[in-house]
Amino acid sequence: MSKKTIKFIAFLAVGVFIFYFLLKNINLADLKGSLSGFDWRFGFLAFGLYSVISVFKALRFNFFLENKIGFKKFLRIIFLYNFWNQILPFFSGDLSYLYLVKKSKKVALGENFSSLITARVFDLFIVALFAFLGLYFSLDFRRLDLNLKKWFLPGALLVSAIFISLIFFNRQINGAIKSGFKKIGFLKFRFISYLFDKLNQVSASIATLKSIPRFFGFFGYSLAIWLMDFIFIWLMVTGAGLTINFWQAVAASTLLIFATSLIPVQTPANLGTYEGALVLIFMAFGFEKNISVGAGILVHLQNILFAFVLFVFINIFGRKFKD
Repeated sequence: MSKKTIKFIAFLAVGVFIFYFLLKNINLADLKGSLSGFDWRFGFLAFGLYSVISVFKALRFNFFLENKIGFKKFLRIIFLYNFWNQILPFFSGDLSYLYLVKKSKKVALGENFSSLITARVFDLFIVALFAFLGLYFSLDFRRLDLNLKKWFLPGALLVSAIFISLIFFNRQINGAIKSGFKKIGFLKFRFISYLFDKLNQVSASIATLKSIPRFFGFFGYSLAIWLMDFIFIWLMVTGAGLTINFWQAVAASTLLIFATSLIPVQTPANLGTYEGALVLIFMAFGFEKNISVGAGILVHLQNILFAFVLFVFINIFGRKFKD
């Protein structure tokens, strides 16, 4: 049995255990009540917004690659990518994006890779910035007995400074790191040398965003995507029966991203880790455990269902998006 297979089975077992633990600690009557009480109006609105977010993701990548693939083909790629990104653990879904763009044979490997990395850099900045703002405006620090509120706004400013440095001084930063690696002899390793060649290609692509129109165009798409994503989370959570405000939706969305993306032990479809993260977030907002578990499961099911519906749609009507 290969190491990849063993790792897959191990991570799946962890997810199943967490999911089982959550179910064991919830009153099944409460879960049934959550399902029967689900407001489908919010579910349909959430699906509509999910589709619009996918359109904006396609527009953003198409903008970065200067229409080399075309919007309709990119929309097909995004629908497929969204599904695999939901199912595969720990950034494995990103490989599907690279593969699907490569299949177009219109984008060089370095530019393909840099489009994804640049989107991730902008996403990370916006998520980190709004994580600080969301926590600042949503948590009851007195109830939680935390003396952290004074650090959230300085944290947001620090994140902004790092982001601006990465965009406008990426070549200098890359050069400094490469120079340091060269001095300690790391560049003699073929993989390290190859990695820096790719980083140079990424830097060259990011450098195209230094022009004001391209920077604000790409940033505008990214900001719109995340603002809609926060509303999307609010719709799903509200449909699941919890009453939260916009800033709580922001905090939930950003913390969920960190929990399901940065933790090294991830499971297929984020089974268990997704629900567990939401339960902790909802309980921090003051909701009871049983209600939080039920809502967490419903939110995750909606995410998977929406991605699956668009995946099926594009596989049935995909030819129209290849022209």
